[in-house]
Amino acid sequence: MCFAQAQNVYYVKNNGRLVDIKDSADYFRMVSEPDSGSNLYNVKEYYKSGKVKLIAKSTTIEPQFYEGQLISFYENGKRDVLAVYNKGLCIQANKYYNNGKLKSAIEYPESLANQDNYQKYKLIMYNDSTGKELVVNGNGQYSGYDETAFDRYNTGNIVNGFKDGIWTGEYPKEKTTFIEEYKSGRLVSGECVTANKKKFTYKSLETPPNLGDIDNLMGMITNGIRVEKGYEHGRVLITFIINKDGEATDFKVKRSLNDELDRKAVQAVKNALRYLKGITPGIQYGHPVNISYTLPVAFG
Repeated sequence: MCFAQAQNVYYVKNNGRLVDIKDSADYFRMVSEPDSGSNLYNVKEYYKSGKVKLIAKSTTIEPQFYEGQLISFYENGKRDVLAVYNKGLCIQANKYYNNGKLKSAIEYPESLANQDNYQKYKLIMYNDSTGKELVVNGNGQYSGYDETAFDRYNTGNIVNGFKDGIWTGEYPKEKTTFIEEYKSGRLVSGECVTANKKKFTYKSLETPPNLGDIDNLMGMITNGIRVEKGYEHGRVLITFIINKDGEATDFKVKRSLNDELDRKAVQAVKNALRYLKGITPGIQYGHPVNISYTLPVAFG
């Protein structure tokens, strides 16, 4: 990460992790001061080829909380997403294929954000890559990769913007198939068959790992940090995996301050998790899976 006058430049991996070395980055993010009369920072991202990847506005420098219009692009210059944000949350988005044709129009009602077992978006329209209309005014048959789970291919009816009736599909990479029943966007039941022919039933698509009392965990992390006076203030983001057995593994720094504080943050998270009892793994489609988890560690 380096800084220029009135402009911050970040080197970013495709998974969102910031890196210090330009050659290690997958793309670059530049955050510059607000335009005259505005309090929103200008955010631009670029592919390593120099082509524009994203243009947006943010209420903060880092991390970004987008506000207003956001446009992202494929590296071929075609539009990828045209979205509108409010207070850091996407409220509507048009998505495009890399041939430039419109793929879908989606709304994200605030009322669905915290509803368990509900589709979190409302599908207004959906076309295939040739431009053929499959869902019009919220009604039709969807067949393609899911709008929010990009490794999930599924087929079923859309009624008034929501999944309804029987849906079938697969996770091609995992060779897992499934059949699910929905009612107005709410999952009623599902059954999946894994690559080794094991069957699992479920009534929730995903249950996150349970780390117990998060406030207690964060207190343990904070109490486990020892730093010298004059240290850099800020926040380090630590990612790790809660595996199928409920164990925390594969600790990595997603957002860095400096090498010393990064090491202290990782160690503090490891130590705190070691003392926790009863960590349960995440559940997807009725069976335990490895799920990534992220925790912030604040300095100052």
